Amino acid sequence: MRTDRGFAALLATVVIWASTFVVTKAALADLRPLTLTFLRFLVAVVVLVPLAWRQGFRPRMALRPAYLLFGLTGVALFFTLQNVGLAYTTAVSASLIHAGTPAVIAIAAVAVLGERLASRQVLGVSLAVAGSALVALAARSSASGSNPLLGNLLMAGSVLAWTAYTLQGKRLATTADPLVSTAASTLAGLLYLLPLAAWDVAAGGWPRLTAPSLGAVLYLGVAASALTLVLWNYALSLVKASVASAFINLVPIVGTGLALLTGEALSPLELVGGVLALGGVWLSTQAARPSQSPAEA
Repeated sequence: MRTDRGFAALLATVVIWASTFVVTKAALADLRPLTLTFLRFLVAVVVLVPLAWRQGFRPRMALRPAYLLFGLTGVALFFTLQNVGLAYTTAVSASLIHAGTPAVIAIAAVAVLGERLASRQVLGVSLAVAGSALVALAARSSASGSNPLLGNLLMAGSVLAWTAYTLQGKRLATTADPLVSTAASTLAGLLYLLPLAAWDVAAGGWPRLTAPSLGAVLYLGVAASALTLVLWNYALSLVKASVASAFINLVPIVGTGLALLTGEALSPLELVGGVLALGGVWLSTQAARPSQSPAEA
């Protein structure tokens, strides 16, 4: 049951993350990338702090070395590198690079955390990465990117940042409440984002908050940041980091499903990729389930 709760938290996280691409694109019509990132996590902090206070959170905890590093990798570096990288490279290239995230996390979890991968789990991660890559290859993009090399390097840096964040989260899950660690790390990340947002405003002027962009900021802050970071860290307390990482490959698959609901067509390559990714995640989750006796089953 604990493992199933972890899977449910990961699925909810994936669905919300998949919806953020459209929402972020709409918000960037009015807001600059660094300003949007800062406002997003400012909203997340406002939501998280009162909830985490009941669990023992205090603002000074954000200055602890563990949470400063947690906020640097999972909030400041990951989202800044990703948003700025998308300004220089194509969405297809970004998706292809991020398709390797589960494999990077799985390898790092073995090397750093000492996790052991079952043969079915290795096969599952490989299938999920391959399926996600096929979906990304099938995507169409009209932009070639102003500086693809720089953009791709920034996207690769965001993959490494999320890998570090996941490994830290797995370690903190054994000693800290997920809500407390998320609130502390988000507040720490906001401290890093403050000077970047100030520079962004100085260079481009004050943000223009329209009704759509304000709604986007609230959604990104409450659902896509506060809620999903708590769910991700909660899931890490129940399942292996390498298993949790396999669910990341469902983001482009769910995103494709949401696109179908809006009337877009599905190519054969995207269909094959989606089936491979879903099958890979299923294999990974089956390998992660604890063995049961016939009576327990």
